Amino acid sequence: MAIRKIAFKQNLIEEYDYLTIDEQPFSDGFFNIVDFPEKLKAGKNLFKIRTNTQVFVDNSLLHIEAVDFNGNPIYVEPLQYIEKDGTRVISLYIYPDTSPGLAQIYIAGRLEFFGGQRIPFNRDFNSNIHTDIPNVIWQRSIPVAPTAPNDSEIIFVEQPSLTISEVVQPYLQPVNIFNVFAEQTSSQAGATLIIDPIITTIGNTQDTANQAQQGGTSAATPTFATQFFDFSGNQEQLNGTGGSQMVNPPLNSLNGDSLLTTTNFPLKSDMEGGILEIRDPFISVPGQTATVIYKGVASVIPSSQLDNAGQTLGETLAGLSLPGGNVTPPSPARLSGSMKFAITSVLSSTQARIAQYGGFHNEADNAFGPFAVRTAQNVVPSAVPFGLATVGSLTDIDKIDSATDFTASFIQPMSVVFTENSSSFADIIIANTEPETGDVYRIKTLYKPSGFFGDFIDLGDTILERQNILIDTASLETSITIGSAYERFGNFESLQEIEKYWETSSFDGNTINSTGGANVNKINLAYNEDILIGGGELTMEWAGASDKEAPVNASSVFNIQKKYRPKVFKNTTYILNFQVGLPNNIAEYSTLDSNITNNRMDVYISGSTVTTEPQFLNITVGDTNPEPNELATLTEGYANGKQLGNRIGTIRSKDAPGLKASVTMQFRADQTGEMDIKFVTRKGSWLIGEIEILADKQTGFSPNYVRVFKRIPTEHLKTPLTFKFQYFDFRGNKADLETVAYGAIFNGGNLYVQGNNNLITGSTYVASAVGTGIEMSGGKSGYLRSTKYEGFISASEGKGPAGWLMWSGSSALKIGADTYEGVGLELIANSESFFRYRSTPSEVIIKTDKFFLGSEATQFVSGANGNIEISSSFFHLTTDGNIKAQGGTIGGTTISSTTLQSTETLAAPDGGPAFQINSDGIISGSDLFVRQVFEPAGGSATQFVLVDTTTGKLIGRNIGRQVVQDTTEYERKNVSDGASTYTTVATYVFSLMPYEDTIIVNADTQAQNSVDTTTQLGKARFQYARAVTGSYGGASSTEKYDEWESLADIGTYSQAVTSGESYDSRSGGPGNNELKKLLPDASLATKMKIELQLQNRNTSGGTSNSKAVRIKNISIIATSAFAGDFSTPGELAPSR
Repeated sequence: MAIRKIAFKQNLIEEYDYLTIDEQPFSDGFFNIVDFPEKLKAGKNLFKIRTNTQVFVDNSLLHIEAVDFNGNPIYVEPLQYIEKDGTRVISLYIYPDTSPGLAQIYIAGRLEFFGGQRIPFNRDFNSNIHTDIPNVIWQRSIPVAPTAPNDSEIIFVEQPSLTISEVVQPYLQPVNIFNVFAEQTSSQAGATLIIDPIITTIGNTQDTANQAQQGGTSAATPTFATQFFDFSGNQEQLNGTGGSQMVNPPLNSLNGDSLLTTTNFPLKSDMEGGILEIRDPFISVPGQTATVIYKGVASVIPSSQLDNAGQTLGETLAGLSLPGGNVTPPSPARLSGSMKFAITSVLSSTQARIAQYGGFHNEADNAFGPFAVRTAQNVVPSAVPFGLATVGSLTDIDKIDSATDFTASFIQPMSVVFTENSSSFADIIIANTEPETGDVYRIKTLYKPSGFFGDFIDLGDTILERQNILIDTASLETSITIGSAYERFGNFESLQEIEKYWETSSFDGNTINSTGGANVNKINLAYNEDILIGGGELTMEWAGASDKEAPVNASSVFNIQKKYRPKVFKNTTYILNFQVGLPNNIAEYSTLDSNITNNRMDVYISGSTVTTEPQFLNITVGDTNPEPNELATLTEGYANGKQLGNRIGTIRSKDAPGLKASVTMQFRADQTGEMDIKFVTRKGSWLIGEIEILADKQTGFSPNYVRVFKRIPTEHLKTPLTFKFQYFDFRGNKADLETVAYGAIFNGGNLYVQGNNNLITGSTYVASAVGTGIEMSGGKSGYLRSTKYEGFISASEGKGPAGWLMWSGSSALKIGADTYEGVGLELIANSESFFRYRSTPSEVIIKTDKFFLGSEATQFVSGANGNIEISSSFFHLTTDGNIKAQGGTIGGTTISSTTLQSTETLAAPDGGPAFQINSDGIISGSDLFVRQVFEPAGGSATQFVLVDTTTGKLIGRNIGRQVVQDTTEYERKNVSDGASTYTTVATYVFSLMPYEDTIIVNADTQAQNSVDTTTQLGKARFQYARAVTGSYGGASSTEKYDEWESLADIGTYSQAVTSGESYDSRSGGPGNNELKKLLPDASLATKMKIELQLQNRNTSGGTSNSKAVRIKNISIIATSAFAGDFSTPGELAPSR
């Protein structure tokens, strides 16, 4: 309920002497009542007056008073609001406890003229004829109905404040939209339950004697039934087996609850709103209770199931034996039947509030509230047919002692995934929506894009309700009934969620400190559902001799993290609701402060100054101990306006392990701004959960804060929008005032197309203007094209713009001079640059001066600037014409990783490929033709045939020539040379040609010892020398005559005759016993001298003509290094 405005009784009718008492209904001639209601209803009512200023003293005071049926004052307030004709509006506040019945309205004022005479007055405050002392009074009675909906005219004296911002939210796709129906049975071992009547454990201890009474004590605030939907008939639809048809579940109105307690049957928050079905429970009944025999046991039935004769009704006999009569059944006794309970609230993992609504055979026995069954005792059946039975007594039983056969049915939470489908919403906050008179029941939201022709567009109505402001606008939660909504961070689902939104600190009366350090009072957070479902357990750890003993003036603080603190609005009343509980070890906690005798939690609001209701300042949970001096505990930083803010309430309780209760507090924000709520533990340890702060809404009183979410259609994005808000009462009467906001611009969500039945029959343009950009058409044949593209013929001939087209070909498409059939795809710049693919007729054409197909890292074909390049794993054609390949066939020649060979085979005896090139340089083949084009300086190009095996020609330059051919036999005998002594026996002189860089020597050699068996050694050494520079240069110099550079070895033939052999002879030839020398570059194209030197050496024995070394048939060849060594095919000469 809104913070009350206080009225004071004036006793106008008795306080003053009046010239006249006006009892005309509309006070004609005096106050002129122009609008008076038939009755005063809940909230802010009004009546209007237009005073006859001709008869009243100028600037005199009008006195207005209203009293209810019990004589208690009703708050009355003249508005700062004057209509165009001077009419004034008077507001009257009817609160829920205002006494119903006839109230009296009084208006008194000072007449200057009455009865044709002037009435004296003065402005002396001490005079009894002062201008403010009334001499006329009007009175009228009016009925008061404090619970009736308010339909008074809605009048604002200030424009509501407005904040509009865009919120783009994704659609959360449920992944378990079906199969959400769950059941939990009592099949587990030891699962039992009991049901007890609920005993209220929460109350207020504030002194009510000093409160301003707004109404009589006979008025009562009405209670409204809880609505409950029995979804048990919708299980097929909820499990996805009922097809696409869905029916609404029946509605039941419930009035009150019973308390369910379970054992070995854990309850969870998902069960709230679910169904509990209990079969054949046991109850305690008095003796001589009417029973039936069911399953061999005397079972109790409701008294309504007995007929007038005291017999069991015929319909109830199915499954039952004969009546059991009046007996004293076992205690407790079985109650026959199956009962359905609505689970209205889950309190902990073992307790819940439930209401019985179905299951009994007779509908009248279903309580639709707390469990109750009426039993009959001492029933005496009638002795005659159709006679009446005698019933001794009836007893109502409101408790189930035990049950072991029961099932809980409930809907599981949806699992969702984020999608790319997003929508744009206007997040609208309207503050100061409480009018001075009347009650705003609903607000209509309208909008209109700037420049839009026509009326405002209706976005729908919002019925004003209490709205929770403890929400995280950056996070969403979902349910099967409301879809997705902002996360309510006061409803705890895990420890991680608590730590995300809330924080703890310690307070010593002066400084709020972090709880992370040592020697401070702190809260250890935990998630605990055993005592309080969704409960955050605030386990205290006090700094002192005992971690469970609170020091004097010490406390621990649990509050909202700064990032998530909500905004409150000036003059708005807020309701704080939350659940509290005490842990099982609560008796272990104590305090050193003698003025705190109970477990205690203070609640403060900071960030905005607030006004509180005294009735909420002291709340008890269960029993409490008296506190010697409460004010002494509210000094220093605990005083209002200090570090903690303003205290809006205190909760107290004795040590009651497992106790829990719902708590409500109220405050009004005195200024607009960010606020924080602090739960301050002074003693004990607490559990807390289901925290919410609601903008208040009571019957007849509008909330002063409304948050509305309206989806903005995508066709009006990035366009300045004008929003208009209209205010209506419950009868549809609109307030004169409208709230308008200009220039809101929305970026918007997206257009998300899904399903298989979407169709475009016209054209849609992807562009900033119609007729530009890309056209998507659903005409005769669906197609995509660049707008204004008129077909291939037009573009290729230069008559129309370049462009592109993609078409389906489901039917012939005519564009310009072209007819398109088949699949299609064409992109064209001009006649020399286009890509065209069609299926009717079949063709693929790519015409361009530059292209690239493939991937540079693996394979590609590319072309540009007149070059082409092809590359793959085993093939590469470079832009300069080089080819690398490891497979394939070229002109009958097979490519492998190491050879290039002909596919034809040579006839025997060869049998190999007709042609082959190996990677090691060996070439073989049957017919070979090699030629070279040579262009000498100053001459013309000439073609030279080098090798032509088809005609037997072998023509080549510098492939080797014989420079020495000597058949003379040279001999050295009858001497014994030293190991390093050689005798020159022949000298050869010749000139090397260009590119002749290799000397090859072949000869026949012999060593002889035909005298004895000693070893005879013979060596023939060849050395070369280049003529000294200048000796062939044409210079005249006697010093250079026949002058040579130092000799260098070409090689040596060595032979030995041993063991009495007479001769050792050898013959050298190409590739066999030859000497070879690679000459230095400086020796090329020069005159050379080669000396032949012999050595004849005896290892023992004497000399003889029969001990000799000989050499003859000498062949010296000058050639190029590529000729190689015949003994090593393909071996190149070593690098010089």
